[in-house]
Amino acid sequence: MNKFLEYLEITIGVILVAIGLEVFYVPHNLVTGGVSGLAIIILHFTENTAFPVPLWLTTIVLNLPMMLISYKLMGRGIFIKSLYTIIALTFALSLAEYIPPIFPDLTLSTIFGGAIVGIGTAMVVRRGATSGGTTLMAVLLQRFFKHFKVTSIMLCLDIIIILLGMFVFGTINTMYAIISIFVTIKVTDVVVSGLKSAKAAFILSTKSEEISTELLKSVYRGITAIPARGVYTGRTKDMLLCILSQKELVIAKEVVKSVDPNAFVIVTSVSEVLGEGFRPLDNKSIV
Repeated sequence: MNKFLEYLEITIGVILVAIGLEVFYVPHNLVTGGVSGLAIIILHFTENTAFPVPLWLTTIVLNLPMMLISYKLMGRGIFIKSLYTIIALTFALSLAEYIPPIFPDLTLSTIFGGAIVGIGTAMVVRRGATSGGTTLMAVLLQRFFKHFKVTSIMLCLDIIIILLGMFVFGTINTMYAIISIFVTIKVTDVVVSGLKSAKAAFILSTKSEEISTELLKSVYRGITAIPARGVYTGRTKDMLLCILSQKELVIAKEVVKSVDPNAFVIVTSVSEVLGEGFRPLDNKSIV
């Protein structure tokens, strides 16, 4: 049953990606990098010829060989899921090209297209699969350019494709494409990590015991005391670490202020928290 749900989510994800590409990106020539961006450029140059090359054909021709070559690097489990993802994406693209454009407006297509592609990508990534693209290209090229990181090679490949799109479709379309990339990245991050963000509060005070006692009464969260030493003063005291929701943070700051107005508090955002009181620590929580 779990396997069925995994592949169902991957299937829904690739359908959303296909709709985002064919319905929102292709009509406005938005080249956002990756194999999909390259496919849009190839389609532009061949659509008025006797043999137009659709997105689905470029996707399978470029991704499938890279996938087979990368089998040993990916492992059997990820390979099977990713192979399914590429085949499903190819099929979804072949059907989505018959859906008429929804928004004639370039701005709306940029935003909604980026959001739909982001949701679909997150659903695929969340199940431990990949749709190939510049990620696989970068992994393969890294074997020849060992002094470069995979992420650096991937970024260079995407930039090259985006610049190529700028020469073909112009600066305005490229700027909108970059906006769409940011929308996709943000939406993907939100879907993968969840909407519930948390805050980490680091509290330094000479009254750490009193503060921890009051916090336990007020926010009902676990608190960790970490031994810390001030380099300038040479004094040793406990630094309290507490993971809180946004609402709990407001209460916690009031508690600290009431116990020790001179306390030093550092607050930072946490993208994801797994464990008791937050999201359960299971396989679905780990990307």
